[in-house]
Amino acid sequence: MLMKGHFYRRGCKCKKKKCTCGSKWAFTVDIGLDPVTGNRKQKVKSGFNTKQEAEEAAAPH
Repeated sequence: MLMKGHFYRRGCKCKKKKCTCGSKWAFTVDIGLDPVTGNRKQKVKSGFNTKQEAEEAAAPH
């Protein structure tokens, strides 16, 4: 099961379905609330060659 999050090409300049600018895939997922401040905590990781690799890395183990 995938975690709730956002998968995107980080820094993509070409904005095409088949990216030609060479940007990598990244994800941002919510990991809960900060108990002190009540703000959302998020995890961001990038550097994946495919969207599938990013989704697998975001999935809970």
